Amino acid sequence: MIPQLNRQLENFKVRVTEEKVARITERPGYDRRGGGDGGLAGLGLIGLAALWQLRRAR
Repeated sequence: MIPQLNRQLENFKVRVTEEKVARITERPGYDRRGGGDGGLAGLGLIGLAALWQLRRAR
């Protein structure tokens, strides 16, 4: 399955460069850092802290 996906990705890259089927644009208000706001990571840390406290209380 992975080799087939790699072939499809390579074919898509060729199509993008030769046939111009996709275009990359920049939106105002976004910078190039990427990533998210960290909300999900913060929620995960709170969950881990709660789990740690529950185990410690036993």
